[in-house]
Amino acid sequence: MRVEIPRVRVDKQIRDKIYCFCPFHKGGQESRPAMVVYLSGSKGPTFKCHACNEHGSLVEMLTRLGLSQAEAMEFSRRIHRRGAVEERPEDHPTCPEYLMGPFSGRRPKNLIEAGFTREILDEMEVGFDTARARVIYPIRGQQRQLHGVVGGAVFPENDPNYTALYGNLPKYWAYGKHEGFPFQVNPKWTLWNYASVFKSQVDQPVVIVEGFKALMWIKMAGYTNVVSTFGTAYEQAQVSLIAKLKGPYRIFFDSDKAGLAGARSLQKDLRRRRDGVSIVRYPRAVKQPDDLLIDEIRTCLMEKA
Repeated sequence: MRVEIPRVRVDKQIRDKIYCFCPFHKGGQESRPAMVVYLSGSKGPTFKCHACNEHGSLVEMLTRLGLSQAEAMEFSRRIHRRGAVEERPEDHPTCPEYLMGPFSGRRPKNLIEAGFTREILDEMEVGFDTARARVIYPIRGQQRQLHGVVGGAVFPENDPNYTALYGNLPKYWAYGKHEGFPFQVNPKWTLWNYASVFKSQVDQPVVIVEGFKALMWIKMAGYTNVVSTFGTAYEQAQVSLIAKLKGPYRIFFDSDKAGLAGARSLQKDLRRRRDGVSIVRYPRAVKQPDDLLIDEIRTCLMEKA
């Protein structure tokens, strides 16, 4: 039975998550649902918009939308019963491997020019989509099953060529039916490089980054246990996956306002489950890990937080 939330446009429910069109920005007229209502929280349902970062309890959201406190609390209690157990990796659909064929073996020139080695690009299966001028990053699950791909823009968003090539599309685009895939992957089903780290016995901290390039750059510095959350906005299922890895944990998000806020939030959530969680301090004023020299990466990851 389709779930309904008062005064909120619902897209779909997958186990304990309800994907919605956020009512707090764009007048509730998003083209893609950015808000998630989490049903199985220990203190009741919560919500978070991964576009405008509005978050809180479901009761808070409903009262902001005009319901009385009593109405909001009653609905929250009722819908909490629909909560399901945490998502399992096998619940997510997979794609056939042949869909990687058109992109495999095509090393992106822009990444090589930026200093990424051919070895790291091959290890991480990074390819290139010549038809859409996007760098291809495969999204794989815990058993290395292919969930889909994300295509990254070649040009930065402030480059005049960006609009000409990509229009209003975001820098990173999850491929779906329009690009020949059976469904549109949600990268946050997993963590990039999670399968390798999960099986690893290397005695190193688990380094958590938010981007693809940051992960490869840190691996080039000799750190094997690196995972990416695909942005500062993460999901609790990703926190659960990180907690399954042997710590300690070093959060190395970007140094901008969003990155710092995301790092503090992740540190707080992960500390509820595991000890030894710290945030990496940048040695100088740069935006992201791949702006640092390889030796600087090694130095700041060796420092005690």
